[in-house]
Amino acid sequence: MNQTTKKQHARTLRRIFTLTALFALLFCVAGCSKKTPREALDKAYEKTFADSNPFESILGVSELNTKLSENKAHSTGYSLTVRELSGKDLDEYAGYLTGLGISVDSASDLMNRKSAGTLDITYGGTTYLTLGGQIQGSEIFLTCPQLLNSSLSVNLSTLKEDLNSDSVLAELFRNSGLTLPEDFSADLFEAITSAVAPEDLNDLISAYEALDEALIVEKLGKKEITLPSDVTAKTVYKVTVPKHAYVAFINAVLEYANESSASLSEAIGSAETGSETFNLLDAKLKVQEFADAAGDIVITVAVTKEGYINYMVSTVTAGEDTATFTASLTGANAPLEECKIVMDATVDNEAYHFDFVQKFGTKLNDVSLFAEASKENTKLFSFDCAGTFDNIEKGQKYTLDLDYLDLEYGDTLSVSLTGDYYVDTTECNIAAPAASEYNLLRMSEDDFSALFAEVLTNLSKDPLLSGLLDYFMGQTY
Repeated sequence: MNQTTKKQHARTLRRIFTLTALFALLFCVAGCSKKTPREALDKAYEKTFADSNPFESILGVSELNTKLSENKAHSTGYSLTVRELSGKDLDEYAGYLTGLGISVDSASDLMNRKSAGTLDITYGGTTYLTLGGQIQGSEIFLTCPQLLNSSLSVNLSTLKEDLNSDSVLAELFRNSGLTLPEDFSADLFEAITSAVAPEDLNDLISAYEALDEALIVEKLGKKEITLPSDVTAKTVYKVTVPKHAYVAFINAVLEYANESSASLSEAIGSAETGSETFNLLDAKLKVQEFADAAGDIVITVAVTKEGYINYMVSTVTAGEDTATFTASLTGANAPLEECKIVMDATVDNEAYHFDFVQKFGTKLNDVSLFAEASKENTKLFSFDCAGTFDNIEKGQKYTLDLDYLDLEYGDTLSVSLTGDYYVDTTECNIAAPAASEYNLLRMSEDDFSALFAEVLTNLSKDPLLSGLLDYFMGQTY
């Protein structure tokens, strides 16, 4: 081989090596940057429902909910006042009930074994009755300042001793045959705190993660799907929810709900053995029957060129029954600023229709919600409300001032309310009430007579309350 030929071969080899390296580099770059359909849809979901969710970006509801679930000290409350009222058999009372309101406030510091709550009954803007309850360590206090000069109390640390006394209530309890745990105070607080403790959600979280892992995501071609004319999308995905996965998740939800509702009853020894288990098994059986008829659930998801989910649709058929679910997210700045959910179903040859519309104005922090359900074109119920968020510290607290909240239930009830709701993790003041004059489980007949006289004396000072008492006494006798 001459020198010239050797040089040509060397140049050829260098070109081959260069091209090979170049192709390898391009392959690696393309392979590393290209997302699978699942990864792309996950990113769109996160951008739509987390990053751009006004309830999250403005209020920080996730952080707030985490604090509440971890039993952080907090205050919360709401008030509602009747503006208008009508309905079957209600016209006679509508005039009297207009202006009636309730206000509920609570403070919770369970880690320090303190909790308090009040219920105010108002009329025309004036508070006429306040019912209060409070737990301070092992003591429970009941208050009503309009009727009682101090408070009624029960001391859980001396509960068994008190129940062995010769008081009126102690004797009634002994005659009832009920029994209490050794340490009722500790069991009660354990039941309250464990009902919302994060670790109790482990099974539910695991079931959701298993459901999420089981989803099958495929990218659809333009010829495989026809979207409504008002829906523009860059990419469309087909999401398959396997039957076994959603059955397991629904069963986990049922189990969690069953255990949560039974925990407090079990703590005080009043749960009926076997009743919850029977209902749970029956519910699981119905879920399985539905799944066997419906099979896997398929959801079509459209994503815009900006990377937001803007449309979802799914049709589920189980035997002769069918349901179609559609969600349109059309907010101008963020998809969830305006969204609409529609569901049409045919069950037992009867047609059902459901609408839900949410609007969130991020400039004024105003929100409106509307929901309506009908059967065979006859309205079953409707819900309509609008309000404004203020006093906002993201992830810490907010207040929702309700302009109106209207409810209709067929022709039975139509009520229009106004009010507010707040949650605050920056403040939780729970001051112990004045020393109690009445330990409920130590009271004799003379003590109850004195208590009754005190209530009647205070009642006579309030024209509205005494008038209501006279009315109800007249209705009774």
